[in-house]
Amino acid sequence: MDSSKWIKKRRETLGITQEQFAERLAQGGIEVTKAAISKWEVGRTPLPLQTPENRQAFAAALELSIKSY
Repeated sequence: MDSSKWIKKRRETLGITQEQFAERLAQGGIEVTKAAISKWEVGRTPLPLQTPENRQAFAAALELSIKSY
């Protein structure tokens, strides 16, 4: 399963809407729209996971932990 489909599945498992996901990401410093999330979930645009801060914001929004190596 590619990351875009996984993100959607995780969001749905948590029972949150795209709008709620956007709000959670905003708390971590990533300002996005519901439309941007929709594009991520269908694979039209890449996920912005280039920085550790963005990866941490995604983890927090999706209620996940990140291991440091």
